Amino acid sequence: MGYVLNGSAGKTGSSDAAGILIVSPDLQEILLLKRSSDVEDRYLWSIPGGDSKKTGNGLEAAIITAVTESNEEMGGLPTGRIREQPYVYHKPGIDFTYKTFILEIDPDARESFVPKLNWENTDYKWFRRDELKSVKLHPGVEEVLDNYKFEPDGSFNCTLKVLQRLCQKNLRVLKGRGKT
Repeated sequence: MGYVLNGSAGKTGSSDAAGILIVSPDLQEILLLKRSSDVEDRYLWSIPGGDSKKTGNGLEAAIITAVTESNEEMGGLPTGRIREQPYVYHKPGIDFTYKTFILEIDPDARESFVPKLNWENTDYKWFRRDELKSVKLHPGVEEVLDNYKFEPDGSFNCTLKVLQRLCQKNLRVLKGRGKT
């Protein structure tokens, strides 16, 4: 997750960033990744995500960033549905926005999904909400979880497969413009 004390995302200094919180509402569990010693906010439990510098601003750029970063950090995403609106965090006093998209998955997808972590994270774990009190959470994740309700709200804009096709198409366009 790109939240840092000075408000920039990662080392690029981007003012826009995005990530995905993966939730199994039926099991009341969320997937968190433990950040490695090679990244900012090391050893904290977080979500996959990063800055939107390569993809630009706006909701479409944010979801492309969130899916791309998740694929890089975990080798893919489980099958599920993305909530229509992300949780948007605006850091007070500076121009920094982090959009967290909620990916809700069913118990079968939770059981079958095994992240293949890259160098940015050293571990992953499915947590029940009551387990989080004793965990060192990334401050941005803590903010999202304080506002997340495990009840599905029924407002989904698309399935993950449709979203991934959109991301692949847009990334090809961006590569053609020399932005990746």
